[in-house]
Amino acid sequence: MTREYERAYGRTVLPDRSHNALLDVGLAGGVPALAIFGTLLVIVVVRSWRVARHGEPIVAGVAVGLVAAVIQQQFLFPLAEVDPIFWLLAGAVVATARPPRPWSVELPRAAAAVPVLALAVAMVLGGRELAADRHVHDALDRLGAGDAPRAVAEAHAAARLRPDVLRVELAVARAESASGTVGGAERALAALDRALGWSPRDPIVRRERAELLTTIAEADGDPGSADRAFDAWRRLADGDPNNAAVRLGLGLAAADAGDRPAAEAAWRDAADLAPTSSAPLVNLTRLLVAEGRIEDALTALAEAEARAPHDPAVVRLRAELGPG
Repeated sequence: MTREYERAYGRTVLPDRSHNALLDVGLAGGVPALAIFGTLLVIVVVRSWRVARHGEPIVAGVAVGLVAAVIQQQFLFPLAEVDPIFWLLAGAVVATARPPRPWSVELPRAAAAVPVLALAVAMVLGGRELAADRHVHDALDRLGAGDAPRAVAEAHAAARLRPDVLRVELAVARAESASGTVGGAERALAALDRALGWSPRDPIVRRERAELLTTIAEADGDPGSADRAFDAWRRLADGDPNNAAVRLGLGLAAADAGDRPAAEAAWRDAADLAPTSSAPLVNLTRLLVAEGRIEDALTALAEAEARAPHDPAVVRLRAELGPG
């Protein structure tokens, strides 16, 4: 994300999925999915081309359409409205294509059990995935209703079914942290660490972990906790230097850790990256007042007022500091 994009759009408007079927499948499923999907497309193109050259006119027309669709997929991600029809027609066309020379392979009877077992495993995992997803939705609904104990129970039920899914661990973390207890915060942190074990650089998990560490540091007042939170935000900012929200969090963590110069730099950067937000300037104003730099504080407050004159935090600061 460039600095110019962040200033213009923030993170509300995000870039779309990769407009290429191969890249989209690869990003979603990794290298194995990319290899399987690419192999299938090659088979479809080769067999469709053969049918287009030597098949019946109607089938040849469908085959040409399939080749065109594969070409089109290199400029757009797979579409749920089109893909089922594409693969249905692809199966029919591939089945009609005669191989260039007769061939046959003798397989042992036991080989027939392989696809059956694969289908059974897929059905079991799919069923567990659906059940876990239902528990996650129920957990989030309970959180929205303020029922933290029920949310915790639903989230852990999902985790027992699919402990390998990031969103499940995120649900556990959010539910546990909503309990408002030290034990809940520690269990939430453990859930986020498990999620990072599956995807160490996931930005959402890392962000939630940094926020949770800040909450823990503010609750226990331990300098070690504050340093741990500051380090988490600093690592997050290093990986995403143009994220205004991350810079805002970094400033809060730096202030908690007693590093006022780092907090000031982070909030000034956040204010530049989010030109309509008053939050970093409100924090900056309070920091400057605490340092006795009243003129600088009034300047920051005036800029915050220009951005959000009715922000309650801005109004309170103006009442505290008096007219500029």
